[in-house]
Amino acid sequence: MMILWASDQYQAASLHCYVGAYRQYQRAFPKGDVRSLAHVKQSSQKRAVGDIDFVDGGGRLVAGMDDYACVIDASLNELSRDRMSCCGRTWDSERCLGL
Repeated sequence: MMILWASDQYQAASLHCYVGAYRQYQRAFPKGDVRSLAHVKQSSQKRAVGDIDFVDGGGRLVAGMDDYACVIDASLNELSRDRMSCCGRTWDSERCLGL
């Protein structure tokens, strides 16, 4: 979610670097739709910090991440494009990560 936000706000890719806490409030993630809601607490052209909530179709909180932090830099744009074109619609860890 923060990746999309950074791209929209700064036209730059981001890379997560820290999560203060993860809490899951349901035994398992639902099989149906889950929305993620990002609450940006601090931001600049180089970094952002926020909380991310995951909410099920009934509006119940599934999980949350506190103090998600990421670095934002336009130099990551090319890496982001390469990764998307490499992986396409299917995640292939050997091909995408060069394993």
